[in-house]
Amino acid sequence: PLQVLMQGLDNLIPVRLAEALNKDRNALRSKATVLVLFTAAACSPIAAALILFPEELMRLCFGESFVAYSYLVPWFAVSTCFITVATAWRGGLRALEITRPFFTIFAASAVLCLVSVEYVVRQYGLQGAVLGVVLVTLLQQSCFAVIFYRSVRSPDGSSG
Repeated sequence: PLQVLMQGLDNLIPVRLAEALNKDRNALRSKATVLVLFTAAACSPIAAALILFPEELMRLCFGESFVAYSYLVPWFAVSTCFITVATAWRGGLRALEITRPFFTIFAASAVLCLVSVEYVVRQYGLQGAVLGVVLVTLLQQSCFAVIFYRSVRSPDGSSG
């Protein structure tokens, strides 16, 4: 359910942010903040259902054979919520034509995962792997937020 919402927002948000940037950077920042709040409000009920009723939803959607893995569903819901909420920040960076952080953040995330995955999975198993996904996602999306808000604050659009 969150993936459908996220794909719809990926189509809508960049257009709205580009329109806001036509006015000025303050309009872009304001619009992005409103969209962050909107996406948080929109995905919260879905995430709450996935967090509170993972077994029931796994049984309903996939059958009894997948219920054993329902303890992972809340973590994926949280991770997907982070990504969905950050859509406005990523869209804002694209509107400002600041794209280098996308490569840098994803490359650094890949290196972090490569360095830590063996230890995390050996120590904590599947739960550790999923928790790693959540933490990396949180770090990525937080970086996008910081870079976006710094960029709209600076007059030349640089992120530093």
